[in-house]
Amino acid sequence: MFLACSDGGEGTGPFEPGAAPPRRSNIILIVIDTLRADHLGAYGYARKTSPNIDALAAQSLVYERAISPAPWTTPAIGALLTSLYPTTLGIDDRQSSLAEEHLLLSEVLQRRGWATGAVISHHFCSSRWNFDQGFDAFDESNVQGHRAVTSPAVTDRGLEFITAREGEPFFLWLHYFDPHVAYVEHEGHTFPDEGAYRGPIASGQDFKTLLAIKPSITTADLGELRRLYDSDIAFTDHAVGRLLEGLKTRGLYDDAVVILTADHGEEFFERGGLGHAKTVHQELIHVPLMIKLPGVEPRRITEPVSLVDIYPTILEFLDEPVPDGLAGRSILPEALDTAGGRHPVFSETRRGNDMRAVIDGDVKLLVNRRTGRSEFYRLDSDPAERHDLAAREPEEVARLRSLMDTWVRRSEARVRPGADVTLSPEEREQLEALGYRE
Repeated sequence: MFLACSDGGEGTGPFEPGAAPPRRSNIILIVIDTLRADHLGAYGYARKTSPNIDALAAQSLVYERAISPAPWTTPAIGALLTSLYPTTLGIDDRQSSLAEEHLLLSEVLQRRGWATGAVISHHFCSSRWNFDQGFDAFDESNVQGHRAVTSPAVTDRGLEFITAREGEPFFLWLHYFDPHVAYVEHEGHTFPDEGAYRGPIASGQDFKTLLAIKPSITTADLGELRRLYDSDIAFTDHAVGRLLEGLKTRGLYDDAVVILTADHGEEFFERGGLGHAKTVHQELIHVPLMIKLPGVEPRRITEPVSLVDIYPTILEFLDEPVPDGLAGRSILPEALDTAGGRHPVFSETRRGNDMRAVIDGDVKLLVNRRTGRSEFYRLDSDPAERHDLAAREPEEVARLRSLMDTWVRRSEARVRPGADVTLSPEEREQLEALGYRE
C-alpha cells in the first residue's frame, strides 16, 4: 500500500496483513465554470435550469455552503486539484502556472493505479498552466474562446475516454465552460421573456460589449442577462445528464464516485460589477458541491466547506493514504460528525483587487488590503451581505482577523510559485473577450 511521507511524497510499502484492500471506484469530477449555486434547483432556484444536476443532488451529499478559494479559474481549480490555497500556489494577478512540485490529485491517483483523463475547455486550466500533471490523457480540443459552444463535445470526449478504459479504474475530470460569458440562448433550453424585453442585451455578446452597456444598464437588462445565463446553465445541465446516462448504460453509475462543483460564481451588479475575479463576496465564491458516493446515504450538509476539501475527502473514501501538508480535510459525514467545533474556510483574490475572506460558521470577514476596509457579515440572517456590522461587532472582527492572519502566515510560509505564462496577442484578445483584463 502506498504510504504518505512527511514531505508529501509517497512510498510503495506492502499492504498490512489482514487490512482491507482500498476501494477501486471510478471517479468523475465535473467542474462547471462560472456556475452560481443559487441558480440551481437543488439550491432553491425557481427556474428549471438543472433537472439532471438536481437528480444527481438527490443521490448525493449536498454541501449547502461550499466556498471557492478564489473567484477566478486558475487559483480556484488549482486549489481544488492540489488542496492548497492560492497564496501557497503563488497564483496572484499574473498569468501564473502550477509549480511542478505540487502534488495534484491526478498524480496521486495515477501512481496508485487509476487511469487518469481530463477534458477541459478554458485556457486558464490548460497545459499552458501545468494542469496536465498526472493525466494519461489531457484533451484541450474545446479550448476555443467565448464564441464556442462546447458542452456537447466535452461530454462526447468524456464518454470516449470512459469507453476506452473499460475494466480498469479511472479518474476523469470534465470541465464545462458554457455558463461563462458570452451568455447564449440555446434552442430547447430557453425561459420565457415575460417582459417582452427590447433592450440592448442580446445572446452571444462578449464582455467588451457588455462593459460598454454597463453605464446605462437597467433592471430589465439585468433580468435579460440572467435569463441568458440560465439558458447556458440548462444547456450544460443537458450535457451533464447525457454523461450520467452514459455511465448508467455502461453499468458504471451506481459504483462510481461523482463530484459536481464549480470554480466560482458570477456577479450581476450586486455591488456594481459584472463578471467575476475581483471580489470575494458570496455571489462569486458560493458554489455548488455535491458528491455521490456508493453506499453513502444522501444528506444535506450545512457546515461551510471549501473546494480544497475535495482532494482529501476522495482519498479517504477510497481508503487511500492522504499526503501530508494539504490545506483541506475530509468532509465525509462521519469526519464532520466527529471533528467537533467549527472549521474556518478562506477565499482570496489579487486579480484586479486584493481581498481576502474568512467564513467561520455563520459569520464572515472580508478584508480589502488596497483600501484597508474590513467588512463583517452574519450570513445566517444576511446571506446577500447587505448589512456590514464591522463597526458594531469589533470583537468578532478581531477574532476573525486573527484566524485570517494565522492562515496567511501558514500559506505564505509554503509558497511555491510556478512560472509565469507569456500569452500571445491572440490569446490576450481572447481572454479579454471573456472578461479577463490585465
